[in-house]
Amino acid sequence: MTTPATSSRRRRHWPGTLVALGAALAVAALAWGSRPAAIEPIEPLKGRVWTMWDHSGAMAFVLVGCALALWIYLRGVRWHRRRGHPVSGWRLASYVSGIALTYLILESPFDALSDHIFWIHRVQHVALHHWIPMLLALAAPIPELVAGLPAWARRHLLLPILRNRSVRGTWDFIQHPVVAPILFVGLIYFWLTPPIFDYATVNETVHEIMHFSMLLEGIPFWWLMLDPKPGRVSYGKRMIILWAVMVPQMLIGAYITFSYSTLYPIYATLDKGWVGSYLFDQHMGGLVVWIPASMMSAIAAFFVLVFWTRWARGTGGWPEPTIWEAASEVA
Repeated sequence: MTTPATSSRRRRHWPGTLVALGAALAVAALAWGSRPAAIEPIEPLKGRVWTMWDHSGAMAFVLVGCALALWIYLRGVRWHRRRGHPVSGWRLASYVSGIALTYLILESPFDALSDHIFWIHRVQHVALHHWIPMLLALAAPIPELVAGLPAWARRHLLLPILRNRSVRGTWDFIQHPVVAPILFVGLIYFWLTPPIFDYATVNETVHEIMHFSMLLEGIPFWWLMLDPKPGRVSYGKRMIILWAVMVPQMLIGAYITFSYSTLYPIYATLDKGWVGSYLFDQHMGGLVVWIPASMMSAIAAFFVLVFWTRWARGTGGWPEPTIWEAASEVA
């Protein structure tokens, strides 16, 4: 029997379902257009690679976005300090490190090298999908970010968005304990599909979509896993989810590492220089997927155990409100 409460939950979830369906259609369209025939060689690096800082197009948005995120956060830190609630040094360092790493991984010469060296490209993706979201989640910056927004932005932008049932329904959907790990692992497998990965490497627009999708999908996943409080998903379920996402990453990493066929043709056409042969580059990339990416689950499990222990002892973690609670408090 369908109750009013059940119907209300279903109505809140339909936006998330539509988002998932839309993403699936976009994935199908991209895969259809990602035939090997569309691949063209990457232009060789010109000049000294360490001078290749990219501040054009979407990369200019990264610079502005990082600066804005840092400015809002520091305003919030000052707001809380004035009210006798200073932010701990390690939380501040965690947030600043996450923002700085975002800028460096996307705009520094590291990005130029990733177009020519497969294993560096894999490090870039691990940073976007694992390291940066984990640093931001461990910083627990919601109170500071909300407090740091100008009053007009909180009143006319943030609160109306947060009160929108579709927005909350979509957020609930992507943080569902079954949906979240499927999206997390599915995105890794999708972008590592050889024709799609090669196409994204040489197509600037798709390349930027690939990078931003890794970052934007990683944030809600690690936010869910590293919430100090039991929250939406219990500590025990988080341990299961972390193990569940680790195994598929190990499998695809091992497959790339032990494969002696050319999986990514675009990288096979490039002069590796000091990197060595293409197969060495490919195997190193597989190891990056296999070990560092998988180890993030073990590191996250350690933090979950710490949170779990502190909560069981009654000490809890830092009093981090949800974004809705923080917005209401500051407003």
